[in-house]
Amino acid sequence: MIVFSMFVQAAQGLTFGVVPFVSRRSSRVVSGMTGAGANVGAVITQVIFFRGSQFKTENGITYMGIMIIACSFGIASIYFPQWGGMIYGPKANSTEEEYYLKE
Repeated sequence: MIVFSMFVQAAQGLTFGVVPFVSRRSSRVVSGMTGAGANVGAVITQVIFFRGSQFKTENGITYMGIMIIACSFGIASIYFPQWGGMIYGPKANSTEEEYYLKE
């Protein structure tokens, strides 16, 4: 459970770590939407895996972990031209100024 908790915390850090890069001008709105989405996701997960007798608690925790891992892989696809992403490096001749002036 401790190792699982560490990975959950890392996934949360990744999710909120992207917020400042999305839009500086509306970072508060993006942060709020991210937090609200996390709460909605938690409620949906609890309803799917722990309501009723469809899954045993042990199986629900296992499936919840698999779902968290699968959803976290989406973070790897985020790419910012001037900084790069987890898979590819930054785009040549791309600047921060150019990126933020497009807003």
